[in-house]
Amino acid sequence: RGALDQAKNLGIRIEPIWIMEPGMKGSRMENILIHRGIQGLIFPTPRHGLDTYGINWDHFAMTILSGRPETDKFTKVDVDFYANTELLLEKLIEFGYRKIGLAISDHLDWASERKVHARFVYHNTLVPEDNRVPVFEEKDLEHDGRPERFINWVKTYQPDCIVTFWKEAFDWLKSANYEVPKDIGLASYNVTEETFDWSGIRTNQARAGAIAINSVLSNLARFEYGPGKHHARTVIKGFWAPGSTVVKQ
Repeated sequence: RGALDQAKNLGIRIEPIWIMEPGMKGSRMENILIHRGIQGLIFPTPRHGLDTYGINWDHFAMTILSGRPETDKFTKVDVDFYANTELLLEKLIEFGYRKIGLAISDHLDWASERKVHARFVYHNTLVPEDNRVPVFEEKDLEHDGRPERFINWVKTYQPDCIVTFWKEAFDWLKSANYEVPKDIGLASYNVTEETFDWSGIRTNQARAGAIAINSVLSNLARFEYGPGKHHARTVIKGFWAPGSTVVKQ
């Protein structure tokens, strides 16, 4: 939405293109883009190395919205996951939580460049040993028994607040007779529309989208196409959203 609003303000049209359309080959997609006269691209969080798509990116000025280090040769607009997690933990401690746990999947860990995980591990070095909760890591989102293992982790380490992105966590806790936030708090390091009533961090994606538009236009104005050695990286910090899943104690 941020990108669309900024484009509208500047008189630019954005055309969504599904790069993973079934049966679509990279060479065909490249030809479609070129024939439509599309020179500027915004690519939200590539899940694979850019070379796997079979497209010659040298034809395009591209800005990537978040992405792994292998995409650093392109202009990037990133969420500041480390600073956001720091702000989140500061708020939870301010509200009186002392035994905070993190539950994160491998894919979400990857998508944040391990920065949420890293800041949480550092947090555990700052609190008394009795208040340290090991990270609940789940490698396979679809694996049977994940709710049971999650609840077992909660019962074993007894966190007073859980930081997670999983919207399912609320129902898992409810099924195990935990009342949120009375019995246990829940906070998200990336509040989305699916968890809009949660307490946590909103990552200011609208601002990131607007900046991505500006970045593409700047690259086009300088005739900077494809990967390069000196592309900029802009980092966007989020803000605290009060929500209803934590309480001041």
